[in-house]
Amino acid sequence: MRNEYTIRVKSGSSKRKIENFGNNRYLVKVAFINHNDINKELIIMFSKYLGVPPGRIRIISGIDENDKILKIE
Repeated sequence: MRNEYTIRVKSGSSKRKIENFGNNRYLVKVAFINHNDINKELIIMFSKYLGVPPGRIRIISGIDENDKILKIE
């Protein structure tokens, strides 16, 4: 498993979904529009998707943006 993932977030979506575009690039659709809520939901969704505890996932870039980089520690 690689440890960094490039994420594009689409907020305000009616369905929560993770789409893989290869090379650790993902589109993640979330219901929230507030970045704090988006970040929490993103970590929970990726935790389930990758099968790792949420405490091992960190957002290392893009906290307040729709383009983010996640790191698994």
